[in-house]
Amino acid sequence: MSESWSKIRKILEQDRLCLKLRGRVRYYYTLYRKSHDQAALFEVKVDEKAYFRATPFNEAHYDEVFDKLRVDWGVEQWASWDEYETEYEYLDKEAELRTAQDGIVDSYYIPSYIQRYLNQSIAESLEDENAVVRMFAILDRRVGKRTLLKLASNVDSQPKWLQKFYRLRFDVEGIEKKRLKESELYKELGILTDDNDKWEESIPYVASLLDHESVKIQAKALWLLGEMGLAYPRQVQDAVPAIASFLDSPEPLLRERAVNALGRIGRGDYSVIEPYWTDMFRFVSDEEPKVRLGFIWASENIATNTPDIYEKHMSVFEKLLYDSDDKVRMEAPEIFRVLGKRRPEFVKPYLERLQEIADTDENRVVRIHCLGAIKATSVK
Repeated sequence: MSESWSKIRKILEQDRLCLKLRGRVRYYYTLYRKSHDQAALFEVKVDEKAYFRATPFNEAHYDEVFDKLRVDWGVEQWASWDEYETEYEYLDKEAELRTAQDGIVDSYYIPSYIQRYLNQSIAESLEDENAVVRMFAILDRRVGKRTLLKLASNVDSQPKWLQKFYRLRFDVEGIEKKRLKESELYKELGILTDDNDKWEESIPYVASLLDHESVKIQAKALWLLGEMGLAYPRQVQDAVPAIASFLDSPEPLLRERAVNALGRIGRGDYSVIEPYWTDMFRFVSDEEPKVRLGFIWASENIATNTPDIYEKHMSVFEKLLYDSDDKVRMEAPEIFRVLGKRRPEFVKPYLERLQEIADTDENRVVRIHCLGAIKATSVK
């Protein structure tokens, strides 16, 4: 190590370790100076119990992984470095990563992992491809509760040995209990909904809740991301593919919320949701009326600032004027009103039909909305 172990240990156990784990988590690095290559034993203990151990004997596991990768890549044993330099560099790095993933690590690599953790940002360490670096990071005092809540939603994706460290941190911070209480989480999202000053910084956290096991939480997250996306469309862009994945959900509520979210984001910036816009039209025939209704709302939102794209799709909305569901029929004329204000030429071919419905439909709201669409178009 470039610095003394006592100095590095102080940084790990005092400067970087979260307050609630100080005194409970200890790092040990024992160097065997008389060994021919100065081998070392590295341990992380929690309450004096070893949670992680790296030894020089784990080199055998590295060799085993490396050899399997070599065979898979078709590199002959004892092949020259000059001939297979690129392959060897890949095999060495990949074997190193896989042994870290397995939690069976040669202690030779530990000093470099510690230095990497200490020299890069906490965000980089939490996302590091190496599981040992992530181990140091999850115990770091700089990881706040919002980030921990996000990580809690995906803890099962971590290696089994590393999950112990994640759950240790969640436990001392009360995160695991909070994550399991749907009602408390839903309440927290409700508070966040009203605190729009925190929307921009909270987008990654809310997006992480799309992986939550609760349909109720997923639906709330989709709705809130739509509102956040209206205000900050570019900042929510990375979450749009995850939002769009719910278009295929077997759960009608999630399809409805996904369509609506794309509509709100598309109102803020159409280019952010453009790859998914055409696919949204399939929901005109969705079996669930609320999803069809959501499609109309989404279209109204997008058409508010990007009306031209609807020129050749007006017949789709004409069909919805005659929908079997009253609420869908009540909303269908509104897209004609929105477009009638902005592109009356799109709506004029449908004025006669709108007037007929306004004169004959049994539903008073349908009649009023049809008249509103006619008036908006005629004014123009």
